[in-house]
Amino acid sequence: MTTYEDYEYSSHDGSPVEVYKFTGTFQNYYYTNAEQDVTVDGQLYTASLIKRKELNVGTQEDSDLDITLELPSDLPLVLDYAYSVSPPDLTLEILRYHEGTNPATDWIIAWKGKITSFSTSGDVVKALVPSVFSVAMQGEIPSVAYQSPCNHRLFDDRCKLVASSYQQDTTILNIDGTTISVADDGFADDYLQAGEIVNTTKGERRLIVSNVANVLLINFPFYDAEVGDSVSLFVGCNHTYTACKTKFNNSLNYGGFPFVPSDNPFESEL
Repeated sequence: MTTYEDYEYSSHDGSPVEVYKFTGTFQNYYYTNAEQDVTVDGQLYTASLIKRKELNVGTQEDSDLDITLELPSDLPLVLDYAYSVSPPDLTLEILRYHEGTNPATDWIIAWKGKITSFSTSGDVVKALVPSVFSVAMQGEIPSVAYQSPCNHRLFDDRCKLVASSYQQDTTILNIDGTTISVADDGFADDYLQAGEIVNTTKGERRLIVSNVANVLLINFPFYDAEVGDSVSLFVGCNHTYTACKTKFNNSLNYGGFPFVPSDNPFESEL
């Protein structure tokens, strides 16, 4: 039987077909650029008008190691993910085979990466997908700035506070957009401000803007939360010395410079 490699390196017999597997926080999506639905590795992929730019390969010294997908604006994937203020995780795998081969076994992974942004132009939505290798090589080394706010991230190794000591597990009683009522928020009013609510049932998380008498205001509505879902609430920090000292009794580990002047003498009059 003719193999993938035979078709791939043929000067005239190749007839490639690509399928796009999107693995997301909410659910998975399966599309293909073929003219009709196809089944690859046992999974059905729905035909859709998806385009992509040419695949590039290289090393960490090369730029442009990403692809851009063009998606119809009414695609369920786009409606679920492209317009979210707090974007959830969405990973793309491009699988490729040739007509005439066995798509159940004779295919390759042509690309894998996490979608990092969406942009809209008319009826077309573009999704940027850097390669896994490209993202890994672009990591930045953490640095400490000479500034008044704390440089640490709450509950990291330098902060030394333990998240479980500032966590409240509860359930959702009511949902009204960005207003969430819970059985017990566990802390004084506004103590959770700048903290986080994690839907442990569905995996979503949102920023807590305020909490008053078991009612939370969050920055953006949940996509798939329901009454009765289990959630974990985590205290927030505004990264000031006052909060570190009075709210957490953790001033010995404060990661900022609280006495740095707020006015720059080189930019204003003395």
